[in-house]
Amino acid sequence: MVEALAVVTALEFARDIGFQQIILEGDSVGIINQLSSTCQDLSYIEVVLAKGRAFSNQFVSCLFVHTRRKGNIVAHALAQFEVTQSDVKIWVEESPFFIQDVDNADLNHLNK
Repeated sequence: MVEALAVVTALEFARDIGFQQIILEGDSVGIINQLSSTCQDLSYIEVVLAKGRAFSNQFVSCLFVHTRRKGNIVAHALAQFEVTQSDVKIWVEESPFFIQDVDNADLNHLNK
C-alpha cells in the first residue's frame, strides 16, 4: 500500500510542477504491473492504483518501469533520509550532498 501511495504522490507532484513526460521506476513488480495494466483488479489497493492511472493519463508520456532493488539504491537512500525528516524536502535541479556517493555507486553498478 505504501508503494502505491508513493506512486500517486509522485505522479501528482510531477503534474503539479509541469512535467509532461515521465518515467516512474519502482522495485515492486506487482505495483508496476498493476499500474501498467488497463484492467482493474480486486485488490484492496485498487482505489489507489486507479487514482495513479488517472494521474498518469494527464501526461503526454508516462512509463512505469520495474527496477530491481539493487538498481534502485538512490531511491532507497532518499526514502531512508525522508523517514528521519519532519518536513518534506524537494530537490529539482541538484541532488542532496549525501546522494552523490550513492549515485556514483549506482552508476558504477550499471557499467558492470
